[in-house]
Amino acid sequence: MKRQVHPSAVAPILAALALAMMLMLFSNTATGEASSLALAGNSNSSGDASAQIEQTTIVTQETHLPIVLSQRSVISGHVTQNGAPLTGASVSLLWVAPWFKHPGTVATTVTDENGNYQFVNIRSTMTSTVGQGEQFRAMIRGDLTWYTPLITYTAGTDYMFPTVDTTNLTLLDPTEGATITLPYTFSWTVRPNSPTDSYGVNFFWAPGILGEVEVGYNGSAVVPLSILQGNEFPYMDWFVRVHSPNGFGDTEMKRIHFSWD
Repeated sequence: MKRQVHPSAVAPILAALALAMMLMLFSNTATGEASSLALAGNSNSSGDASAQIEQTTIVTQETHLPIVLSQRSVISGHVTQNGAPLTGASVSLLWVAPWFKHPGTVATTVTDENGNYQFVNIRSTMTSTVGQGEQFRAMIRGDLTWYTPLITYTAGTDYMFPTVDTTNLTLLDPTEGATITLPYTFSWTVRPNSPTDSYGVNFFWAPGILGEVEVGYNGSAVVPLSILQGNEFPYMDWFVRVHSPNGFGDTEMKRIHFSWD
């Protein structure tokens, strides 16, 4: 006997088939969107990478600037007193021009705890920047006022002045306020640790030094009348200049009076 399927029994099967087809269609659509998002993500990543590369290039170019700035000149030196580093000594960098009688002060500093000093990015007194071929020396104020040898500036070159020892010497005779008649024997103590020194007696009357009597490494010098002839002032200041391979240094001055017979 042939069995018939009632339509009410077929309906659930058709509904199940329709649901399965809908699920398959949704799955394919979701997969396509995910692929599109992945591609877009890769595209953005490539753009970000390009932006990073461009940014890195700009930063790399900027790092060249300090290298250029480091080419400026540095002028430095070292100061001692009685053989030990001199801390806190005033140091001035002087600009010296052949047509200008008095040097100009470019910059000032002090020595550190090791007796060292330096000047960076200096400027002259006559121009906005340091000029090629300009000359400079350092003036150090210790027990002696010391002047280093001259240097000639060249752009991009560092300079180090020779070590300076500012150990003092004592002026003995004539004493402050004394009245003397030339010729006269001037005397002072020598610097025992600096046998390469040579000494000279100098006389000062504003605006400058009037004469010098050099005597080598010696503690006295006879000053003749001829050294000051034509400059018969009633008083002058005398001092000793210490000459050294590392420059020269001046003692403090003593005022004396003259009897011109």
